[in-house]
Amino acid sequence: MIDTIYDIFISYKRKSLPTANNLYYRLTTRGYSTFFDLEEMGRDNLNVQLLNYIDNTKGFSTIFSKK
Repeated sequence: MIDTIYDIFISYKRKSLPTANNLYYRLTTRGYSTFFDLEEMGRDNLNVQLLNYIDNTKGFSTIFSKK
């Protein structure tokens, strides 16, 4: 269980990492607490972790990319 409430959860595919990283930087420098899985998640029980983080986030941003 986590005790941090995030303002924004960033969802992205690995091939969109540069875009997600840029968004993360821009949001955090403006004072938003932002969930970005490169910094937050361990490698065990990923589905459970994701659901916990999503449950503790006020907003959600999805980055779509072309195939």
